[in-house]
Amino acid sequence: MAATEAGSAGAEASSAGGNVAPGRTWSLRTKSQVAYLTLALYALFLTAFIFYQKHELLQQFDQLQLAYGAETRLRELGPTLVQAMEDQRTNLRTLSAGYGEGHIRSHLEYLREVYDRSISTQAGLQPEAARLGEALDAAYENPSPETLRALGERLQAVYTRLDKLLTRSEAHRNGLIDSYRAQSDRVSSLALLLGLLGLSLLGVINGVFFSRLARDLGNLEVATRRILKGDRSIKVPLARHDEAGQLAMAFNQLSEALRNQERALEIERRKNFHQEKMAAIGTLSAGIAHEVGNPIAAIEALVRDIQRDAAAGGCPYLSEEAGCKLDMVLRHAERLGKITREISGFARQRPTSQPELLDLNSLIRNTCRLMRFDARWKNIDLQLKLDNNLPAITGMSDQLTQVVMNLLVNAADAIEEAGTGQPVIAVTTGVHKEGVCIEIRDNGCGMDEAILKHAEETFFTTKEVGKGTGLGLSLCSSIIEAHGGRMEIDSVFGQGTLVKVCLPLRGMGGKQ
Repeated sequence: MAATEAGSAGAEASSAGGNVAPGRTWSLRTKSQVAYLTLALYALFLTAFIFYQKHELLQQFDQLQLAYGAETRLRELGPTLVQAMEDQRTNLRTLSAGYGEGHIRSHLEYLREVYDRSISTQAGLQPEAARLGEALDAAYENPSPETLRALGERLQAVYTRLDKLLTRSEAHRNGLIDSYRAQSDRVSSLALLLGLLGLSLLGVINGVFFSRLARDLGNLEVATRRILKGDRSIKVPLARHDEAGQLAMAFNQLSEALRNQERALEIERRKNFHQEKMAAIGTLSAGIAHEVGNPIAAIEALVRDIQRDAAAGGCPYLSEEAGCKLDMVLRHAERLGKITREISGFARQRPTSQPELLDLNSLIRNTCRLMRFDARWKNIDLQLKLDNNLPAITGMSDQLTQVVMNLLVNAADAIEEAGTGQPVIAVTTGVHKEGVCIEIRDNGCGMDEAILKHAEETFFTTKEVGKGTGLGLSLCSSIIEAHGGRMEIDSVFGQGTLVKVCLPLRGMGGKQ
């Protein structure tokens, strides 16, 4: 039955806007705490860096102070050595004159004190300082011109060495000063750069975060306005995993719930409309049957009176040929009466609030006789294979009549679309382990797997606009489920369709 009516009321799964799989949830508070923690760690890193660089600068400053102290001591030693050499020359002249040995020894003792206090302690003056000490000992032991002259040479050597040390110390001090200045400039620049970089990163992160938040809230506002305008298909993309993302997910769920509720309301509206239409048709059929039935009964009674009068000789002018015509009128009147009674029987079926015992075979026969009034059924070979031993079932008469009628209409539509040479619809009943089963088979156009997959969905239909609403099979399925039964559809494209409906033997929804 390619012209099968069905609908698509299945609820769509809302996953993250159908866009993103749920991941780790970070609330806005958590994100702010992470941001503050990151900022605090960055500030701690910057503080540690500044203190470390300060420690390095202090070490360089200490080295510079040591260099200044060593250079100061060397510079203080210079005038002392100059004075010692001058005194040594004086001593040498005094000794050459032949007097003043005691004065020379006194001067040598003073020079020994200077040597022990300042000269010997300068590591940079070695080995000249050691040779000076030996010359000083020799001169003290034997103050002669030779020892004094040797002492003067050693003092000159120490002074020369001292001058070189001063030059080297000055260069070292200047290098330390340049290094200290360069390190100070580097630390200041790097600290400023790190501070500006941290502020820039913080600004970029805040800008990106709040721009994304504003964009997502803007999308939510646009979607809300579209919802207010009646668009229930709008979805907000789920690109976040915080409160804003949860709000978007709740919005999508709300949109989905509204769409499902509107679909359910539309289905119920159409169901009620269909039931009201069936009730109106039944009322109209009952009225027509009543209005037509009275004249037919009068015609039938009048014909019978004429026939009785003719049989009693009360109608001498009624020929035999006319009597045959009266028989024909009577047969057609009886046929019309039978039709009106069938219509009346169908019209008497009313929705009931309580299930009742039903003869399923009788219900099928009445529905099939009613369907015969459709012009399409004049060429259809309707085959009824009903089990005479079929037990009664409990159910709603009007609802099951609606199921059988919808399935027969679908079969007729499929046959009409296929245009087969000899259209056949076979209706079979029987008892199976599931309960009482009805099988309706047709040799229409059938359905492929893609159509069969959606056949029972609400509002799905392959019929042209105006021929189907997509509620037929959906209503059948819901009615059968309400009766505790099931419906199966087996169809082959181009060969036909078999619909099997099984109902339980005991009460609606009951078990066998």
